[in-house]
Amino acid sequence: MVFLFSYPPSSPSPLPKMPFLSTDNVVSCPYDKSHQVLRHKLSQHLVRCARQHPDARMSVCPFNSAHHVPDTKFGYHKRHCPDRVTVEREKYPLYPPHGVVEALNRERERADAEDEDRKANARRVHECEEDWEKEAGEGTGT
Repeated sequence: MVFLFSYPPSSPSPLPKMPFLSTDNVVSCPYDKSHQVLRHKLSQHLVRCARQHPDARMSVCPFNSAHHVPDTKFGYHKRHCPDRVTVEREKYPLYPPHGVVEALNRERERADAEDEDRKANARRVHECEEDWEKEAGEGTGT
């Protein structure tokens, strides 16, 4: 393999890195705090860095895959994750989708009708025409 350009070891790299601007949204990698990554590149970096640190005891947040949290702090993070609200709003909406309210009302009316039928049947059983005490008194001849 022949390289067209060769760089002596003492020369700077062919593509110098530009420092981050103060306005850039930079975060630290949870696997190696010396890694400073732009927020929009964090997911890609975490995949690579997780492979590089297989012995790290980290868990991935179920609400945001860019949250890699140490196992010791994972329970707290799951309860207080800022992205949990977004997921729970989707899962349990304050205002249900169109048609759900009507279906719930129909189900409630059907359950109420069944409950009324059950109560009416119970009343009929108690208002039975049979009088066992009267019949028991007739059979003894008193």
